Amino acid sequence: MHRFLRLFGGVAVAAAAALLPIDPALAQSVHADEVTELDEIVVTATRAEKPLLETAASITVQSTTELREKGFVVGTDEFRGVPGVFFRRNEGDNEEFPSIAIRGVTGNHGNDTFLALVDGVPFVGPDEEVLLYEVPYAAIDTIEIVRGPVSALYGRGGIAGAVNYRTRPITSDRTEFAVGAGNEGFMRVDALLDRSFDNGAGISLSATYEDFEGWREQSQRELTSIFLKGTVPVGDRGTLNGYLSYFERRAEIPGAIPTLADGTIVDVIGGAETFLGWLPTYNDIDGLIGALKYEHTVNDALSLQFTGQARQFDSDASLNF
Repeated sequence: MHRFLRLFGGVAVAAAAALLPIDPALAQSVHADEVTELDEIVVTATRAEKPLLETAASITVQSTTELREKGFVVGTDEFRGVPGVFFRRNEGDNEEFPSIAIRGVTGNHGNDTFLALVDGVPFVGPDEEVLLYEVPYAAIDTIEIVRGPVSALYGRGGIAGAVNYRTRPITSDRTEFAVGAGNEGFMRVDALLDRSFDNGAGISLSATYEDFEGWREQSQRELTSIFLKGTVPVGDRGTLNGYLSYFERRAEIPGAIPTLADGTIVDVIGGAETFLGWLPTYNDIDGLIGALKYEHTVNDALSLQFTGQARQFDSDASLNF
């Protein structure tokens, strides 16, 4: 029905345009050489670099620069407005326990129906759960959201899709520093340092510190993230890329406000904002992820890719259910 309506609307507009008189001066001002050529978008989430229009998959590409201009604040904002993707933030400090559903496929726990990647390498926690709240956003250039099964490419983690966070290419020397602040004691500091070399090698270091006092008691968050990336050409056809990602998170978790079966909030001593359940409630995690990826181009039709990863986590959680 929707396709028919769009087609009918296009025919109606064309017919109306044919009945209107054409201004010769206006007609003469339109030239073929004034057509604007759109930038080509190349995606890699399907393992091979291809123009977006030539990819046989439903992919949305988000630019972090454009997201920040629209008010990007915390993780999962990259899913806003993406067709076929539903997300919500559960109890906690915004993105502490996000729930992501791609094409209606929901998981049991920790968003286990899709796969998160950084530069094509899985970015998951000790329980194979995606680490959306630990993504080094300061170093990310674009985000590729693939809707649909990709298990044939990435294994059992890609039942509903994949989200590939691509870091910024190291093409020149660059130094960036940004400070942000907001309500409820929110503050974030981002720093980025890129250095490129004549032989095509490059190194990038980004760091983020974030502090948030919370909108009510027991909702404070403190986050430190350091991301180091390097790229080295190997001969004429090979490239070695690697990264180290360290993150440290200290987050208090406010308890869920009790409700009756009909949704009515239960009266508690001090009001709804003071109900914290059994204290203390928190979720602390320290993590270190290292990854290496070697790409070798055999010819125009064949390329080889080898990846390796090491992960170490230390977590301590006290939650109420």
